[in-house]
Amino acid sequence: MNKENIKQTLEAFLEETDMFVVDIQVSNDNLVQISLDGDSRVSIDDCIEVARYLENQFDRDEEDFELRVSTYGIDNAIQLIRQLNKVVGSEIIFKKDETPEQRARLEKIDGNNLYITHRLKKGGPKAKAQIYKDGDSEVLSFDELEYVKEIIRF
Repeated sequence: MNKENIKQTLEAFLEETDMFVVDIQVSNDNLVQISLDGDSRVSIDDCIEVARYLENQFDRDEEDFELRVSTYGIDNAIQLIRQLNKVVGSEIIFKKDETPEQRARLEKIDGNNLYITHRLKKGGPKAKAQIYKDGDSEVLSFDELEYVKEIIRF
């Protein structure tokens, strides 16, 4: 299976939706793994629809392949700045340079820049309660960060 053919086929299909491809991996034994994300949340029904579409686009008689389509995991670091659009106004965790992991609220995105407000634990770093207050604001370049992750609240 050709990764570029898969990507072009998928991008054409997803063009009219708010979904996009984050990652495509093709193993030596033709296991095709596709990670999707969207400007809004991606459902399991969306993954099924994409998988069915791809199954119809490629001939299994020519190439035997196994296909797995999933949403981009919440425990994974964000790979594309577009993935952050849906978390503007929410909290993120990020790491840059040699500093420890930091918590911040993503205020806005402008091009490749992230405008954040640092979140500081009330009562100092040894406080047991998970209550935060606003700290300083900062502008970060997405490319200079080691990773960014969305904080999911249940």
